[in-house]
Amino acid sequence: MSAIEKELGWHNKAAALVADIKPVIAGKRISSLSDEYIQRDNPATESSGIQIQSCTAEEVDIAVKAARAAYQNAWSGMPLMQRKMILGKLAELLMQNQEELALMDSLEVGKPISSALMEVQIASAFFSYYAEAVDKLYGRTAPCDNDSLELQTHRPRGVVAALTPWNFPVINVALKAAPILAAGNTLVLKPSEYSILSALRIAELALEAGIPEGVFNVVTGAGETGNTLVQHRDINMLTFTGSTDTGKRIMQAIGSSAIKPMLLECGGNNPQLVFADMVGDDLQGLVMGIVQSAMMNQGQVCVARSRLLVEESVFDTVSAAVTGACKQLQPADPLLPETGFGPLANSMQYDKVMQAIGNAKDVELVLDGRNANKPDKGYYCGPTVFHDTSGQSTISQEEIFGPVLSITPFKDEQHAVQLANDTKYGLAATVWTKDLARGHRLPQLLNAGWVAVNASSKPSMGAGIAHSHEPYGQSGFGVEGGMAGLESYCRLQTTSITHG
Repeated sequence: MSAIEKELGWHNKAAALVADIKPVIAGKRISSLSDEYIQRDNPATESSGIQIQSCTAEEVDIAVKAARAAYQNAWSGMPLMQRKMILGKLAELLMQNQEELALMDSLEVGKPISSALMEVQIASAFFSYYAEAVDKLYGRTAPCDNDSLELQTHRPRGVVAALTPWNFPVINVALKAAPILAAGNTLVLKPSEYSILSALRIAELALEAGIPEGVFNVVTGAGETGNTLVQHRDINMLTFTGSTDTGKRIMQAIGSSAIKPMLLECGGNNPQLVFADMVGDDLQGLVMGIVQSAMMNQGQVCVARSRLLVEESVFDTVSAAVTGACKQLQPADPLLPETGFGPLANSMQYDKVMQAIGNAKDVELVLDGRNANKPDKGYYCGPTVFHDTSGQSTISQEEIFGPVLSITPFKDEQHAVQLANDTKYGLAATVWTKDLARGHRLPQLLNAGWVAVNASSKPSMGAGIAHSHEPYGQSGFGVEGGMAGLESYCRLQTTSITHG
């Protein structure tokens, strides 16, 4: 294949892509009764993209009723091995349709195609993991006297509503849908209005895998559609990933409708603490790890480590090296296979990032991503780096959700912890140190649901799909991932038996 053919390959596939935007309700694509459409732009070109249908309240109600009927009649009581086989087949179908799903995400949110392909693999792995977990959700027995027995059993919650964000469309659908379905629940999913195509296609693939009609429903629309779903009285549980402000509004909406448990993963502005003992022969590896954790997906990651706290004695060395590495990340066309840094996902997010950079005060701008070498059209912004000596600026305190990194010096371990915890968020943190005692000590002191302690710059997958954590503070609550994440979508039922 010539260089020109390679360059045009994904563009040709994009031109040939035929995507169905109709919602999936009760096992069928339906044409919405609403005449309201949401016009979307292609983030890489700013050209007109797809129009998204907004489901009416009536259609949301139909989806919930379909999920209720399927829960009672077809899914919750299905033999575990059959449910396991269906979810395993769905994992296979995601891989068989990897290019189509990746292309949908790339066109909708500017995802570099190489990243989008990898993310479909991760999404498939979620379905594989939870397929294998179906028959491993063990209950407990409680100590009793000789004349009785108590069984504590995990039961499905019923109909679960899931609201997913646009930053990792395929992964976020799988992270929620896989454990929800594995636990025996049925699902009404509302993806972000900025990323609907892959969610709708996964629902179709679920039907192809053998999931009964009504088990996996997808409604489309913006805030009004989501609010209708959130307040529906026949929803047994809600799970949401998105901003803290939206999470607060959801809690208020639920409080005015019907009591139901929630799982919320909201905003973050996460620190990484670099101690002097890590700055040695492998400075390049350390810097690559720092930059990757801050700039992955153009910084549009809830767990992005966007606050870099560096021990004073190595501040100049680390700051210069990190800034230089960030400068090498050049935004480019996401449909080119070699692109590693694409545009921001939509005009709204682009405007938010531009405003945050332009309004930054009491900080030193050391790398301005607005001036990066980039395509003429599209919502592109290169990595942007600030020095914030106090750690109190808006850049350091608020979630920007873009390629913006603040670097702040600290004097000692106590000062580092103080700076790290000086935020309303508590999603994640990273500690770079070779000191074993410090590595054990700091996770107890840091207000974060997920603390990574790195004594080496060597990349690691860690626990992978088995990883679980729960946010802290204004970052939300409830566990996602791993077996603990599966239990989140279950209720604990106790059966007391007296036989004496």
